[in-house]
Amino acid sequence: MKPFLRWCFVATALTLAGCSSTAWRKDAVLAVPLQPTLQQEVILARMEQILASRALSDDERAQLLYERGVLYDSLGLRALARNDFSQALAIRPDMPEVFNYLGIYLTQAGNFDAAYEAFDSVLELDPTYNYAHLNRGIALYYGGRAKLAQDDLLAFYQDDPNDPFRSLWLYIAERKLDEKRALEALRERLNKSDKEQWGWNIVEFYLGDISEKELMTRLKADATDNT
Repeated sequence: MKPFLRWCFVATALTLAGCSSTAWRKDAVLAVPLQPTLQQEVILARMEQILASRALSDDERAQLLYERGVLYDSLGLRALARNDFSQALAIRPDMPEVFNYLGIYLTQAGNFDAAYEAFDSVLELDPTYNYAHLNRGIALYYGGRAKLAQDDLLAFYQDDPNDPFRSLWLYIAERKLDEKRALEALRERLNKSDKEQWGWNIVEFYLGDISEKELMTRLKADATDNT
């Protein structure tokens, strides 16, 4: 699918997802978004001024909208972020990083087919954008396509075998196919890793090597604060 047509499809899906997600959240207990720091408020104000007052090229405007969308997303302002990302793609439908964010939103909304399209666009535009394999793999997993999810998550794992969370996501997908083999493969990956990252403690917990109490003890021992 051509980038512009794919953008139209994704934009429509996002609009519908935004409408449909309101209902199920009506009675939900929601987390309070992080409050912006003074520096972030200054950056947002500056971006507003530039977008409103300067004669920007299409590339500059699309990039600035994307950057503001990323900032909105970091503050938990997803609706504003989604709006900026959609505007950026309307100007430049060849931005893989924007498709990646939109794919994540579509996955969270349960609109998996549109999410697959978004992540497909990422990899068509930039085959080296490895996190699209992670995000598409997660979408495929929650969309009930464990085998395809395994393929994507394996590609993501192979890019950095010493990252425990890549190994865990691969295990979660493989568990849907064959739980015993998934555990064996997870142990193999643990044994081959350098075990330097703290997350390998979580892998040991999944393998049953340590208890939840021991995991929490290790966490408290290594934590410097509660963030």
